[in-house]
Amino acid sequence: MFASPHLPIARSTTARMREASNRSVPTIVHTDGLKQVIDAFQKTAGLRFLPVLDDMGAPVGAIYEADIRRLLFNRFGHDLLANPGISSRIDDYLAPCPARDIATPLDVVLREFSGDAGFEGLILTEGGRFHGILSNRAMLRLAADAEAERSAGRDLRIQHIETATSGFRHIAEAATGDLATASGELATLAAAFLQSAKGNDERGRDMAGAAREASRVLQSIALQAASLASAGEQVRAQTMATNEAAAIALKYSEEGSGRAAALSATSSEIGGVVELIQTISSQVRLLSLNARIEAARAGAAGATFGVVADEIRQLAEQTQRAAATIAARTGAVDAAVDEALSNHGAMRDAIAVVARATAEIELAMTEQSRSTHAIADHVRSADGRAREVTAGIDLMRSDASAVIARADRVDAMAGTIKGSAHAIHRTVDGFLRELAAA
Repeated sequence: MFASPHLPIARSTTARMREASNRSVPTIVHTDGLKQVIDAFQKTAGLRFLPVLDDMGAPVGAIYEADIRRLLFNRFGHDLLANPGISSRIDDYLAPCPARDIATPLDVVLREFSGDAGFEGLILTEGGRFHGILSNRAMLRLAADAEAERSAGRDLRIQHIETATSGFRHIAEAATGDLATASGELATLAAAFLQSAKGNDERGRDMAGAAREASRVLQSIALQAASLASAGEQVRAQTMATNEAAAIALKYSEEGSGRAAALSATSSEIGGVVELIQTISSQVRLLSLNARIEAARAGAAGATFGVVADEIRQLAEQTQRAAATIAARTGAVDAAVDEALSNHGAMRDAIAVVARATAEIELAMTEQSRSTHAIADHVRSADGRAREVTAGIDLMRSDASAVIARADRVDAMAGTIKGSAHAIHRTVDGFLRELAAA
């Protein structure tokens, strides 16, 4: 804020007009005669015009000294004045005279009558009634006083302008300097912000690539887990089939034991016993073949079962040899039958072991299948989250691109502000120089 100068308090128009007006000037009414007019001019030295009033005291015009002088200097003037019919009439000498209320603004009065030589002055009224006269000389003095006051006011205003200009110069220089500094800092910050945004964009691109690679790995793991679960289901099905085959083999073994006991009781029926033994031998060979097939399917887990299958195969071969020998050695039937019963007991024990092993394998494969399915579910869930992370990173990269664009705009705006600051500084400096020169 700049301090305002203390200008002189101008007097009111009414006060000026009152001081400059001549209230002692004589007046006449419109009913007076020329004699009263001439007496008034003779008694008042320097009177230039005589105001004429109506019965209410309001001005109706004026009689000017020049007109009366021409009348008096006329060679017939005294004759005219001596004529009673003429001396009482003043209408022929009544002339217009401007009248203004005393409250009329002085500048209006001066503007209306400046340079007008047709009047000797003006009549002042107050409330419509005569107040006094204002001569041309008095108006000149008023004009000179007003001009002096205006000149003094202009000088004070010029001083104020010079003071304000000096203060404004300092403020403008400081403001433009601060603006230039701020624009430079803004440009620096914008450049740093732009560099950071580009770094974030590059990191986001790397993270997106890593997330996509992790998603592909998780998908591959999920496919492998699903394949492993399917293989587990197949192994489990094959184990169940092996267990069923072992149960059947056990059943066949019990039946063979029954036949062997019957064979011991009916040793006299050697032919039937031989046929029975051959039948049992064929079934055992078939069982051995099935056991070997199932052991081969089971792989390493069926190694023990393969040993049992070999034992069964060997037992079948022994049974065949025994059956071939029975025809020639009927006396050894009881011993062969006892041996067959003993072998059948061992075979039942072996089949029971195989059944337990296949049951444990089935339980383990069931648990493995459940775990594999759980792993596949977790991998699919992790893949979904990885996809969400990738989408989030893509969105972050999009936002980073927008931030980079905004940073470029900020950088451009900083350059514009800096240029505007220099332009403002030049403009203000030129304005102040022009103002100082004026």
